[in-house]
Parts: sequence; C-alpha cells; structure tokens
Amino acid sequence: MFPEFTTTHVDILSGSDVRLEDSASDDIRAFLKSRFYTTGVEPTWITNALDYLVPRTNGIFIWATTAAEFL
Repeated sequence: MFPEFTTTHVDILSGSDVRLEDSASDDIRAFLKSRFYTTGVEPTWITNALDYLVPRTNGIFIWATTAAEFL
C-alpha cells in the first residue's frame, strides 16, 4: 500500500479563465518585456506591445515565446 500523504490541489488556469491580474500574466509580461528590451526598440513601443500581447496569451507561455521569436 501507499504510505499516508497529504495532497494539494493546484489550479493551473489557461484560456478564458486567465485574468490580467494572475501571476501567469505577470510572468509572461516580464518575459516579453525582457525579450523586447534586448531588441533595442523604443520603450513606448514595448509598453504598447505588452498591453496588446499579454491579454492575448491567455496564460499560455508557449504563445508568448512563439510571439517573441517571431518578432
């Protein structure tokens, strides 16, 4: 038999369940921001791009990495 253990339930949100205030969105914003700053584009463009792109990721990090590679 399995020894006694404690389980913890963790929700990993994606799609329409993700809100802009969720930590996934914060992580994606930080990732994209760091990638864009290495390109040397204007900070105003970066802010506008983040405001546009982060909500569209729906918490899916691979979406953000693919967009960053494309740009």
